[in-house]
Amino acid sequence: MSKVTEKGSLPEFPAGCTKSIDEMALKRSLQYDPINDEVEGLEDYGRLDCTKLSADYALVIMVRGIVGKWKQPIAYFLSKGPTKVSLLQTIVEDAVKEVLLLGLVPNVRIWDQGSNNRAVVQKLGVTCDKPMLP
Repeated sequence: MSKVTEKGSLPEFPAGCTKSIDEMALKRSLQYDPINDEVEGLEDYGRLDCTKLSADYALVIMVRGIVGKWKQPIAYFLSKGPTKVSLLQTIVEDAVKEVLLLGLVPNVRIWDQGSNNRAVVQKLGVTCDKPMLP
């Protein structure tokens, strides 16, 4: 998410936005990138973790305007299997910080009810009485 540093490419918009997080299965595929001298398709969580395992899942984080027709993916990660709860929690917390640094206010968070997502919500202390992430 370190590349999310400016909102200049986004159209003018009110600060309110949704932040969606979704994970999906991928077909494993490794390719060599000769320009960067690296293999693409391996598990990669950026600064958090990288391995030599062949990725078969992608986690994508996107923000979208509540008012106005704009949307912008802000991060994606490749993983071997679903993202672990502790790592997912860190990614969610980092994403909220990055979105706030852009001057956006993530009023709504959207993600499915997968077991890892539910575990992160529980670890973050979200309840019916306290419905917002910290």
